[in-house]
Amino acid sequence: MKHTATLTSCIYISLLSLTTLSAKAETIVIDNESTHFSVLSGDWVKSTSVAGYQGNYYQHDGNVDTVSEVQWHFGI
Repeated sequence: MKHTATLTSCIYISLLSLTTLSAKAETIVIDNESTHFSVLSGDWVKSTSVAGYQGNYYQHDGNVDTVSEVQWHFGI
């Protein structure tokens, strides 16, 4: 009986592993120009001076010492 429980556990873990491995990854990009992006506080500077950003520009806090917050909403 003890061997049956162990075998059942091994089969369950194997099936779980197969299910996990078959899942496809999906890339979600939410840019600061998206309707899902919003500024909560602070002054955010628009810039294009550093390459590698997504969209037409990126935003940064201008290296100020105050708290600046943004948020993105997206469904997974």
